[in-house]
Amino acid sequence: MMAGVLEGGLFIILNFHRHELLELFWARQNSVFPDVKNTSLFRAVRIFAIIWIILIPPSCTYYIAHYNNRFPTELDGKWQVVNASAPITDGNQPLTKIYFEYNRAFMTVFRFGESKWTTHHFELNPQTGQINVWEKWLTKGNGIFSGQYELAGDKLILRGQYQLSNQPVVIELQKRP
Repeated sequence: MMAGVLEGGLFIILNFHRHELLELFWARQNSVFPDVKNTSLFRAVRIFAIIWIILIPPSCTYYIAHYNNRFPTELDGKWQVVNASAPITDGNQPLTKIYFEYNRAFMTVFRFGESKWTTHHFELNPQTGQINVWEKWLTKGNGIFSGQYELAGDKLILRGQYQLSNQPVVIELQKRP
């Protein structure tokens, strides 16, 4: 979708200069190389090149975004907080949901109550069951959670140190569709 929006914007920009571009590529193209014949094969190749330039970037972008850029983790998706051994709050609102992002994004979002969202960076080690969450997405910053995770079907348990409250915590989560 983003590729289509960008291509539409490019089309609008090129539309402002269409007269100059048409003159350069169509009307006066043989003034630079007058010996080149404008044959039907040459026109067909030119039309094919134009179609290629218009269609290939969006299809490549779609492929990169949906297939090539996949590095899923076993925690990806939306998780409802069922129980926490210690209160995890942001202000007055308790932690209600945790989202782990798809597509190699390494992003997790903590939802507090119904209106507060905080975005963080996370990394997993599936061999050891280690999970680390940092304050800032992609740049990491200060650590906010470090511990172990246990996944059993649609239940997830996080055990570790929640740095913002400076105490150990066990968070039980249930997978949501």
